[in-house]
Amino acid sequence: MTQERIDEQYRIHLNRMPWFHEKMDALVRRAKRIGCPEPEFEILGTEQEERGGGLVDEYVMVQVTGEAPQFDGWFFVAEIEHEGATGISPEEGNIVRVMPGRELPVEYRTAGSDCDHCGVNRYRKHTFVVVHDDEGYRQVGSTCVRDFLGHASPASIARWAELFIELGEVGDEAESYDPDMGPREPTYLNTAKFLEFVSASIRAFGWMSKSKSTWEEPPTSELAMSFMFMTPRQQLKANANAVPQERDEKKAEAALKWARKNAESLAAGSDFWWNLHVLLGTEESPAHVFRPKDAGYVAALLPIYDREMERLRSNGHSEYIGTPGDKLVLDRVTLVAAIPMGESPYDGRPRFLYKFEDDDGNVIVWWTHDRELAVDTVFSGSCKVKEHKPFRDIKQTVVTHFSLKPMEEGDE
Repeated sequence: MTQERIDEQYRIHLNRMPWFHEKMDALVRRAKRIGCPEPEFEILGTEQEERGGGLVDEYVMVQVTGEAPQFDGWFFVAEIEHEGATGISPEEGNIVRVMPGRELPVEYRTAGSDCDHCGVNRYRKHTFVVVHDDEGYRQVGSTCVRDFLGHASPASIARWAELFIELGEVGDEAESYDPDMGPREPTYLNTAKFLEFVSASIRAFGWMSKSKSTWEEPPTSELAMSFMFMTPRQQLKANANAVPQERDEKKAEAALKWARKNAESLAAGSDFWWNLHVLLGTEESPAHVFRPKDAGYVAALLPIYDREMERLRSNGHSEYIGTPGDKLVLDRVTLVAAIPMGESPYDGRPRFLYKFEDDDGNVIVWWTHDRELAVDTVFSGSCKVKEHKPFRDIKQTVVTHFSLKPMEEGDE
């Protein structure tokens, strides 16, 4: 048997390197126990990045090397978990864990747990996919995998394959993992309730993806989980703005409805959307809970939903209104988006970006401080036109000095 050598490079924050070392040491110990080649890593160098305010972050560039099983032209491709979103029911679809550098055909996302080699039809929690340039793909159980990858012990070759996938996952997680948050217990989270906390966290802190998170700014999914695990008193003490309100409940409900209707069709060309489809379910058969390890997938739904709703609302019909420098009177506008933009670099006050639409679908944008307005509120008022500026091909009128008055029901 030979091995397929694959190298991957990662950019890891210096403060996260102890965690990375610990995980790599654990993988090396596992490799020794099962008798497969030990994974290695090499530090290629470091680089610094200014964060602002006189603070500088240091990152370590790391190259991780591993050898995946290969025998007689057969290569390992993926592990399939036949347990769905909850770890219980395979009817929801499979969670696919694809080896770095490989692609998995989409039909395996819903494949049963049969073995193509022995033909025994029984339920298996895990199966493996291998590929040959001439023979194509095969899905096999942990016992039959040795006939394709040439290891004396089928259990060992299965563990070797799992270890190689985990090697890639350790590198990915090291780039975004926040050690302070700690590991989570393998319990389930209610999907709708979690998204309410995600919505509230975005209102309070803005959106932060795992890929862009830092030591000081953890991902939104982790913040939302942290607030979920707090008592109501702890939540209010930590940040009252991050406690879900009725608008967050409505947004979570609307986003889930939209995703369950569209995720399956969007999954055709995207593993991300496929996994999200498995985690959320469909309108006919919704999945109501998920495991905390998949929180990043679920949390990402809300910013995607916001962008899509903004696109649908404008639909390319927005036009510039007013003349830059002139006063503009607005009889009726609706607040369609409220986005926290962090603190002002000048005075430290919180900034907000508000997007309004008038009854003709024209988009008005206003940057301001120290105010929090509720989305879907209807206003009248006056402002000064600052500039006309397109964003993603949507014409937007940017205004300043906005004097707003909420409109009561029945106001014209």
